[in-house]
Amino acid sequence: MVKVRRAPKPTKVRASSVQSVPPVEKWNKVKNKKSKKPPAAPESLPGCIECGEAIETDVKALQCEMCSEEVWKCAQCLGLDDTMYEFLASSTDNGLHWFCDNCEEILIDGFGSLGNKLQSLFHKLMEKSDIIEQKICDVTANVEHKINDAAIKLEQMVEDKVKVVESGIINLITQHHGGNEIQTCLVETQIKQSLVDVGTVQECVVKALDVKNQEDKEEEMEIKKRATSVIVHGVAESDATDTDQREAEDVDVIAAMMHEIDSDDVKVAKIVRLGKKPLTAANSDNIPKPRPIKLVLESEEQKVQVLKRAKNLRLAKEGGWETVFIHQDLTPKQREARKQLLQEMRERANKGEGDLMIFNGKIVKRRPRPGSS
Repeated sequence: MVKVRRAPKPTKVRASSVQSVPPVEKWNKVKNKKSKKPPAAPESLPGCIECGEAIETDVKALQCEMCSEEVWKCAQCLGLDDTMYEFLASSTDNGLHWFCDNCEEILIDGFGSLGNKLQSLFHKLMEKSDIIEQKICDVTANVEHKINDAAIKLEQMVEDKVKVVESGIINLITQHHGGNEIQTCLVETQIKQSLVDVGTVQECVVKALDVKNQEDKEEEMEIKKRATSVIVHGVAESDATDTDQREAEDVDVIAAMMHEIDSDDVKVAKIVRLGKKPLTAANSDNIPKPRPIKLVLESEEQKVQVLKRAKNLRLAKEGGWETVFIHQDLTPKQREARKQLLQEMRERANKGEGDLMIFNGKIVKRRPRPGSS
């Protein structure tokens, strides 16, 4: 808010302490009073930064709200009439501020820099929003596709059942046409039972669809939870008995591995050994395999970077990295599906097919690299 407080009056000098002034000095004081140039402010009072007038209690002036020291400017230099000045002085919630020229320049520069930072942050948020929106669209399209397929299958099953019922009705009417009342009742009973069967089948199919949709939602949530995770196999476990020491050694190994694949900029949020620690074998011939390590990274982009560069571990000539490999953190359903694909790929390879790879849940032919013979 605008500061209009005044500096206190300078201390008055008692009459008893006033000494006689020589005539020459009195003449100089009179000349100074008649001078047009305003006198400099006494040391005990601040002065106007423009005209130098002392800011006494009867001087109307504004104080800079930002300067560490008292910086004042009188109302005359500011071009404020009495009405405007009194309005500023009497109103405590007008939301107005006054700063000197230097402070005003600093504030303008600061707001300009802040605006640039906010604009950059806004663009990043918009890009992230576009990515999330695209993922939601993909998931929605996948769910709608599955629901449409299930609806088509249900409709076909109902049509087939209706055809069976109609065929049975025609056969019964043909066989018992002209029969007695008992035969007619039997026909009606069989027709009703067929219609009940159709309703039962339809109810079962609807329940099966509900269960399938629930399973799909749970699978999507599980995939989202693992979106920034990777699994590392082949990293030897520490022999230390202290848990903190073992975890510290795992952190050192992971840091060295990230450096080996040129991913020092990747931030690891969590490092966890999966499974229960195996007991140490009695002899060296039966050494248990090291447990895999789960790495939770900061973002999906960093996960993609690590997976792309993980192949460099196989090319490392030192450090024992050739036995370490990294893959995506899969859900149980994804692992089972991948296991079946790997089995199929081995069978096809045994039959002579080569250059096979798993991509997007399917086995495809690996494309030759540009320039390779």
